[in-house]
Parts: sequence; structure tokens; C-alpha cells
Amino acid sequence: MKKILESWVGAIFLVAGALAISVPGAAFYDVTPIDRSREDYGAGATRKLGRGVANTGLGWIELFKGVQDVSEENGFWAGATWGPIYGTLNAVRRTAVGVYETATFPISSHGHFEPVLEPEFVLQSNN
Repeated sequence: MKKILESWVGAIFLVAGALAISVPGAAFYDVTPIDRSREDYGAGATRKLGRGVANTGLGWIELFKGVQDVSEENGFWAGATWGPIYGTLNAVRRTAVGVYETATFPISSHGHFEPVLEPEFVLQSNN
């Protein structure tokens, strides 16, 4: 029993010593601008692809959202007449932008992957 306890204590000291040596070095590791640009590029391109796929697949929701938005701003009759037209135009626009963003996701404009439409997803609010 004493031998097992001694081996566990030795293993704990070995792990603690390895951590004591490696952790302070990691704390002083400086991320270079090249590392940041690669990380930003990957995250930006992935977000652009996700935004494009979501807007391509869910652009049709703008049909109903257009009716709701026009009704809230201008009343029931405006929502019933102008709302479907407004929603159809927004649905076509969002779907087209989704196809564009999906096709061009690896390409950044001026180093940024900003959304073409605001809000960037169909179910987000404009706030």
C-alpha cells in the first residue's frame, strides 16, 4: 500500500512540475498578426457561408415578415394590401443575397466579411 501511495505522490509531483514549467510560457505567448488574420479569415468566411446558407433556405420567411412589418407600422389594411408585395420583394432580395454570399464565402471585401443585408439573418430584429 505504501508503494502505491508513493507512486501516486510521485506522479502528482511530476504532473504539477510539468504544468509549472509550461503554463507561464503559454501566458507570455504573443499571437502574431498573421495568426490573428488567419483566425479572423476562418471565422469570417465560416460566418459568411452560414449566413448565405441560412438566407438562401429561409428567405421565404420574409413573405410573412413583410406583412407583419407593414401592419405594425401602417395598420391592418396596409399590411393586407402592401404587405405581401413588400414581403415578396424582401424574400427575393434575401434569397438572392444568400446565394451570392454562399457562392462568394471565401472572398472577403477589403479584408472584412460584413453582411450585405441588415439584419444579417431573417429572424433577427433591426435593433
